[in-house]
Amino acid sequence: KADPMLAGMKLEFCTVTGSGAQSGLATLRASSVVNAASHFCANEPILLVANQLYDPALLSMMRGLALDSSTGAVSLIDDSTDSVEWASVDHCAEFCKNGHIHTIVKVLTDFGAAPGGRIARVAKKMSHYDAISCGAHVISSELIDIMREQLQHSPIATIVDALQQLASVGRLGYLSSGGRPW
Repeated sequence: KADPMLAGMKLEFCTVTGSGAQSGLATLRASSVVNAASHFCANEPILLVANQLYDPALLSMMRGLALDSSTGAVSLIDDSTDSVEWASVDHCAEFCKNGHIHTIVKVLTDFGAAPGGRIARVAKKMSHYDAISCGAHVISSELIDIMREQLQHSPIATIVDALQQLASVGRLGYLSSGGRPW
């Protein structure tokens, strides 16, 4: 029997190899996403998720997002005080190097943005942030094109690099996890 959370969703599972490793953790490279993008229609949004488990309700919320002409991608973020404090205090106490948590993608939101919110900055090396990325994104062909361009300059470009480029021009939206587990 089909899962009702996935109704109306076309699933393509792409196994991507050779995306590199950093400190024993897999790193999502732009090249992996660009290669997998060939499996999808150019004008349809793609739900891109990291290799972790999510509350099905979160993925269902992401599936329902529509990207308008002012948004190149939407990222799922955890902006709960508990998670941000955990990342900056508990996790950092064990894993930080020179004040930076290199394994967590941090987010600075723009509270002055339109309803739904915008991300002002996204990076692994950031000392001031108010959320962390959950690793799930609804992306457009615009983000794929940015990654293709970035790969011309660096073979190790990451999706975070491309997301930051969108954020720098106000085109990266966010959806809060609302305290749901991910």
